[in-house]
Amino acid sequence: ASGNVIIYGRVKNEGPGSLVYLQMTFNLFDSSGNLMGNAYAKVEHFDSGKIWWFESDPVSVQNYQYFEISSILAQ
Repeated sequence: ASGNVIIYGRVKNEGPGSLVYLQMTFNLFDSSGNLMGNAYAKVEHFDSGKIWWFESDPVSVQNYQYFEISSILAQ
């Protein structure tokens, strides 16, 4: 109803160690494949073996149809 896009999902840290910081960037596209904007989800102190149920920051876009993960920053 607000017109904001929020992406929900889950990620598991299957690495051998904990992450100090993890950020995922999502590209948002319209039905023609045009980039409409970006959404971001980030977390600090992500322990090995744990699952993070994420929710991106809300993004106001019109005519959004699909998204792709464009980058993952893990430290």
